[in-house]
Amino acid sequence: MGEMDFIDFGDLAEDVLWGGLTGEAHRGYMHRCLSLAERGWGKVSPNPMVGAVLVRDGEVLAEGWHDVFGGAHAERMLFEGLELGGGVESGGGSGLGGELELGAELELGGELESGGGMELSGELELRGQKEDFSDCILYVSLEPCAHFGKTPPCANLILEKGVGKVVVGVLDPNPLVSGKGVGLLRAAGVEVLVGVLENECRQLNWAFWVNQVIGRTAVVAKWAETADGFTGRIAEESSLLSPTNPILSSEIELLQNDRLLISGEESGRWVHHLRSGMDAILVGVNTWNSDQPKLNVRGLEVTKQPIRIVLDRRLRGEYNAESVDRSEAPLWVIYDLNLLDREEMMGVRESEFQSLSESLGTEKLVGWGLELSEWESSANDIAVNHTVERILQWLYEAHGLGVILVEGGASILLSFLDADCADEIHILRNSQMHLGLGIESPNLDRSKLIRDQDLGADEHWVWHRNFGVTGIETKEGLNSEFGILGKEEGDRAE
Repeated sequence: MGEMDFIDFGDLAEDVLWGGLTGEAHRGYMHRCLSLAERGWGKVSPNPMVGAVLVRDGEVLAEGWHDVFGGAHAERMLFEGLELGGGVESGGGSGLGGELELGAELELGGELESGGGMELSGELELRGQKEDFSDCILYVSLEPCAHFGKTPPCANLILEKGVGKVVVGVLDPNPLVSGKGVGLLRAAGVEVLVGVLENECRQLNWAFWVNQVIGRTAVVAKWAETADGFTGRIAEESSLLSPTNPILSSEIELLQNDRLLISGEESGRWVHHLRSGMDAILVGVNTWNSDQPKLNVRGLEVTKQPIRIVLDRRLRGEYNAESVDRSEAPLWVIYDLNLLDREEMMGVRESEFQSLSESLGTEKLVGWGLELSEWESSANDIAVNHTVERILQWLYEAHGLGVILVEGGASILLSFLDADCADEIHILRNSQMHLGLGIESPNLDRSKLIRDQDLGADEHWVWHRNFGVTGIETKEGLNSEFGILGKEEGDRAE
């Protein structure tokens, strides 16, 4: 067997034991890794969420997870937990299923300065002696790193601790490092099994795959729509709105600021959970002006609010102290620097904006003037597509944003869809509401969507970019799958 050779879990027969355990047991421990990894939701991006479990003779000794960006990785937190937890006793736990019941477990995660999470169980006596882990199996949802970044390589740590066997959920997607962690372990004589719950491990960190394989910030597109396919009203139709208007459903609810509320309370709670895992929330200038959105997470405890981003090419947004203070998060406004030489009032608006930014502080409001026009071509559709892609590359390369949520309005959503830059789509459909007229939803081939669990009275339809074995099938994107068509101009959000 060569240095980078490993055993593929998919090649093992179900009744074949590896490390003395069945395939069902391996899947159970990997489920636990995934459950632990999810504790990093909203805290580790652009790093991946990773969980690790150490097992000896079918008993869990310790657990770890990556808890904060820049902090220790899951494997290191697991071993640091062992060093801190000598003499801990536990009733043990089953290795099957996603949630193991560990009696009297010592939980040290979440508030450690080292920035990770750990849980311990089993009888350990480590004070003054080095524990022998050669008879242990270490499960980790993502291939251990083999390079120096913000922390030392985890593969080296595993070798230092003398772990005898390692089970990896999925290899690292970065083609420059993929397989190197496993190769380092194999070269040192560690037995390695790869591919346990591979699809699930990849899907958990789909945004990280976009970052590493495509080289840009990942995008979640979300909108709410009525049963007849509208995301909102056209401005000229405001005079038609009244609960007695026969073209409107009786279920339509109007907010105080004359906005249309499409989705229900349960959908709202779900959306705030989704927001809590985002690095930023992006809208267009029309949505910013008309909806006056807060673009923050409400009803949940978060370590930080997502950055707010407004695409405002001509700086025509309504920015003032009140609008900036709708959220404690920074407000970024992206505009076209090249228009300064083409439109006389653009320079005036930029000067006013910069004065406001200096007054409020750049930690609250900052304008990013990008030379968007230079990224465009003469063909309008190519221009829009190219600009969206370059903005996402800039957000990732210059600012390290791993994933953003695009919430509206319709024209902004359509720009990202047409550019094949939406990697996950969520549609909240109120099947009881009919608008009759309004801004139409993006025209997707609905046969490609999957109906997820309903959120109250709202249907929840989803789409994920197609993932390949080692990366993303970028040619299987939205334009080829859905055949998106252009729609009426508009920029409203739910």
